[in-house]
Amino acid sequence: MSPISSTKVKITWTTNAANAGYVVNAYLEGNIYVPKFSSIGMETKGEKLLDLTPDDEGEYTFYVREVNALGKTSAWNQSQPLLVVAPPPIIVSVYDNLSSTTDISGATDYDSLENRQWIIRWKDNSNEQVSGYHIYAATNEADAQGEFLGSTDSTSTMLEWKKGNPSIAPAFRKGPEFGSYFFQIFALRSGKIALGPYSSRMAKLTLMFIVTDNLAFADLCHSIDSDALGARELVFRWRHDGGDFDPANVTSFHVYVQTNNAGNFVYMGGTPSTETVLVWKKTTDYSILPAFRSGPQFGHSYKFLIYPIIDPNRHFGPFHAAGPVLYIQE
Repeated sequence: MSPISSTKVKITWTTNAANAGYVVNAYLEGNIYVPKFSSIGMETKGEKLLDLTPDDEGEYTFYVREVNALGKTSAWNQSQPLLVVAPPPIIVSVYDNLSSTTDISGATDYDSLENRQWIIRWKDNSNEQVSGYHIYAATNEADAQGEFLGSTDSTSTMLEWKKGNPSIAPAFRKGPEFGSYFFQIFALRSGKIALGPYSSRMAKLTLMFIVTDNLAFADLCHSIDSDALGARELVFRWRHDGGDFDPANVTSFHVYVQTNNAGNFVYMGGTPSTETVLVWKKTTDYSILPAFRSGPQFGHSYKFLIYPIIDPNRHFGPFHAAGPVLYIQE
């Protein structure tokens, strides 16, 4: 038995291919039979998924026995007791965008500088008469409430946090900044104290395209990088999760550079779609354009962007790095 989310528990058992099915009985402490989690039928795959509500809290013991093709049953097999902690009345989740189906709370989301967004969703099982919802964003788990992010009416259980959304509080209308957040929901009730807060887990928003030094992973944008004369090197790294483009359609990645904030961005090198790193140093490697094979030059400021390429005539992006890197001698 194992919890797989705040609202689901999975019980599993070893199956026998000769059997037609299994009987599963659930009991609460005190030998109280629980029909909701019990079943008789073709449970041949050896697992049962239990959907929990706030009323299901308690300590459960499960009993499973086999049923063969003639209807004969084996002895009962007893589980260890499982303490089920009821989910809160309102379950809060975080998603990358409107089409995402994976909850990224407790995980890292990779977005481009141009497309920073999160979708906060919640499921209300409170059975209360709710007039609306207030959503707060916090960057510190010790923060009891955070800052007001936005609101919805009673019919909406989703808030889209992205640049320009008028439903978002003015202070946050530029979209989420890169960093870690968790979200808290208050359910408003007419003439009563609001329910909540009910919180998501912490989620981290990270820039999908960064510039680093050698094997380091700290983003150098808006800062200075210094190297020894014989060790001139910048490294471009990118991560994608399908939020900004469909990686299945990408055949390669092209990196472009602008020098000293002058002129257009020009192509400097690229990789196949399977690569997520491009190293810029003195090289003869074909992945770097000949004009740039002497590596980055001291005393220059560089800006970078990346295009995921579909074919010679189509691409996604461009997606910019966060800002310039000033490159100097150590």
